[in-house]
Amino acid sequence: MMMDSIFDCATAICLSVVVCTLVRMLVPTGNTQRIISVVLGVFTMMSIIAPVYDLVSSVEISNSEYESRIDTSEYQNKIDNAVLAQTGEYINQYVSSLMSSSDCDIDKIETNVAINDKGEIYIKEINLYINSFTATESDKATDIVYDTLNIKPNILVRNNDE
Repeated sequence: MMMDSIFDCATAICLSVVVCTLVRMLVPTGNTQRIISVVLGVFTMMSIIAPVYDLVSSVEISNSEYESRIDTSEYQNKIDNAVLAQTGEYINQYVSSLMSSSDCDIDKIETNVAINDKGEIYIKEINLYINSFTATESDKATDIVYDTLNIKPNILVRNNDE
């Protein structure tokens, strides 16, 4: 099959060169000869490029054997986990700044994020740890987080000796 394609390519090139030579011999000298020479030059170039292009495009290169050797799921899981960790940290920083600006004393913030089937990141839960001295601020903290992120946080009260 490959030899047939190469033979067809060579035949087309030789035939176009012969036709162009015959046409040049029949054209009178002068301006017409220059114009015809340019046209025949373009024709020759196209007759060379077209079979070569067809030959190259007919060659199929299969990457499937190489692709099957590379397992990207391990790397994708590492990337997903890193993105989730970073997103959780950003949300923690954001909630912390919300609490500080509202004079709400929070000891610790934990955000649990996940990726759904569509590849979208969502907040599964937010845990706000407050100490028993500031337990009265739990409603205020809940309202702040809910109004901003549209998720109700879990308020966990720590004993002062923890």
